[in-house]
Amino acid sequence: MKLYFLYVFFSSSESHTMMTMYGTILAILLILEIGLIIVAAIYKDDVEEGLQKGFLDSMKNYGGSSDIDMEQTATWDNMQQRFKCCGTMSYKDWHKPEIGTGDKNVPASCCKDSDGPNKCPPTGLPFPPDTERIYTDGCYTKAISEIGVPRLIAVVGAIGGVELLGVIFGCCLAARYRNKHYRPR
Repeated sequence: MKLYFLYVFFSSSESHTMMTMYGTILAILLILEIGLIIVAAIYKDDVEEGLQKGFLDSMKNYGGSSDIDMEQTATWDNMQQRFKCCGTMSYKDWHKPEIGTGDKNVPASCCKDSDGPNKCPPTGLPFPPDTERIYTDGCYTKAISEIGVPRLIAVVGAIGGVELLGVIFGCCLAARYRNKHYRPR
């Protein structure tokens, strides 16, 4: 969005130098993004490990009383219900000593039946839970598979394509402004 405002600012000046600068900025950003994609591909395992660690770290604050803890609790509850999952890698993550508030219950958001006879209590299920009543798959793998590599590639490709068009249009306008026969309207 900020790049759009740069475009409006630079193109309104109708200056060859400003449009060249805009095209150069976009080209540099595009090159940096391509570099980041290459680095992420090279360090794929490290990126995955970092994401998993991020998931586990956010579980540590589950059930806390601060505003941030309550937001993370709501996020985990929503994610577990939406993706039909429990924990980062499995429901067993909720039993780790560093996770949650200390009650070591599997949260109620892990339960398959939110209403009805098998409904979990609001405090969740104590360990070991009845695995017939809860989702056992971890949310990390569900979230990654939901996002999917093809969808990620499509989004990155679309963003890169728009930036490439910006570079081309910026350079075309710069060339047009440099033309001595060009007269602003």
